[in-house]
Amino acid sequence: LVMTAYIMLWVSPDLVISPSFLLSFTSMTGQIFLSTIKLDLPKLPNLIMQVFLQSLAALVFTFPIVVIFFSSFSLIAVFTNVIVLWTVEPLMILGGLIASLGIFFTPFAQALALPAQGLLEYFLWVVDTFGQLSFAKVHFGFSSNLTGAMFIVGYYLLLYALILKFNKRVVNLI
Repeated sequence: LVMTAYIMLWVSPDLVISPSFLLSFTSMTGQIFLSTIKLDLPKLPNLIMQVFLQSLAALVFTFPIVVIFFSSFSLIAVFTNVIVLWTVEPLMILGGLIASLGIFFTPFAQALALPAQGLLEYFLWVVDTFGQLSFAKVHFGFSSNLTGAMFIVGYYLLLYALILKFNKRVVNLI
């Protein structure tokens, strides 16, 4: 991940202030650090708990970036993500197949686009529906770039300290 980020920033240094780059990088970093924590999960809700924890890790790691760039944060984002996260993998697979097959056999690609469109419509409906719930948003305002930078540095230092504390430990969630 660090090597990929390094190459991307070497090619395009302006990505260092790009919300999409920062959100992708910090979200993936959260997934990596989550994998270093050994979780003792019961068998039955294991899949649901894993999806919840993946979503939570992504939100925890992206929180300061979201707050700085968008000045608000959704209190129900973790639950919204759990509802839509299952659609991401099939959408990526279908999108790759559609793009590849579209070059050689357009009718088959168009047929694959129908289930992809259904999944995408569901995804967008959930995001739009929950995004309209104003009571679930917390608004932030930083008076200066220095205040925002100090918030980001302090947040990630605290997060790093917590990771050091829990790294390679078994966490019982029951």
